Amino acid sequence: MVSKFATAMGVILLFVSQVGHGSEAAPHQHTHEEHSRCPDPKTASDVIRCLTTSHNSIQVSSRGVSASDLGISAASLWSNPDLQVQGMKDPHGSSYQVQTTLMFEPPFLGSRLARIEAARSTSERSKATHELLSSSIKVEGILKLTRLRQILREMQINELSRGAISKALAAIHSRGRLTPELETTESSFILASN
Repeated sequence: MVSKFATAMGVILLFVSQVGHGSEAAPHQHTHEEHSRCPDPKTASDVIRCLTTSHNSIQVSSRGVSASDLGISAASLWSNPDLQVQGMKDPHGSSYQVQTTLMFEPPFLGSRLARIEAARSTSERSKATHELLSSSIKVEGILKLTRLRQILREMQINELSRGAISKALAAIHSRGRLTPELETTESSFILASN
């Protein structure tokens, strides 16, 4: 039998992954890889860990961070030199005239360093955005788990109250003939139990 907590954790994970951050994506299809990252969560920490690793927005953001890190590598590369060769044949003789040009970007002009700095700043911005998104999803999950815990506690209190009312009604019915006060009490308990 699945515990109420485990069922509730599954519901909260489904709800949070479907709601996301305003994303209106197609229904989420669970993959084997995703299930292996988030085996059956047992505690609230497991749910939060699973949420921060498998949320669609987090996965997209982490791919953006990886891409911006690759941008640093690409900006660090030297540009390929441009080699141009032109040839011309002398119209009156058998000689050829060849002109070659090798063009490259000298490192002292600073454009390579500027590209590297721009790529680093893009990478840092991407990482900061990823951390902000991860934190906001974690906070959202914690708030939903807190509310879920409150609802589960209210359900327990409700069950206890119904049990107490049922016992009180059974005690009233066991008395046989009811006085007007007991009839009023009985009708109040019946009203409260509905």
